[in-house]
Amino acid sequence: MNIIHLNFRTHLKYFNKNIVNAELNIYGETGQSNIYFEFSKPIKVKEKQYYYPNGITKSSEKNGIILKNQNTYIIDSNGNISPKNNQNILEVYKYFQNNIPFHLK
Repeated sequence: MNIIHLNFRTHLKYFNKNIVNAELNIYGETGQSNIYFEFSKPIKVKEKQYYYPNGITKSSEKNGIILKNQNTYIIDSNGNISPKNNQNILEVYKYFQNNIPFHLK
């Protein structure tokens, strides 16, 4: 997906001060990605990528946003992703590790 300008939205859910899941929406000029993390062992990831066939300005019309692909991944406790066909998800996960608290005080 060619994304020039990005906009992010993240929803986090905690239970007993531990992160349970996170949903990340990434919006760009040509499409968007929705990534859902379930923080179990192993971490389960579901990704949906959409594109705007008529541009972002007409995305609210019927057929203005179309599902491009849908993937699922597993990330183990060492940070290895399976299947290894999308390292971008691993980069997003590493961003979460470095910037989002997995445990609340």
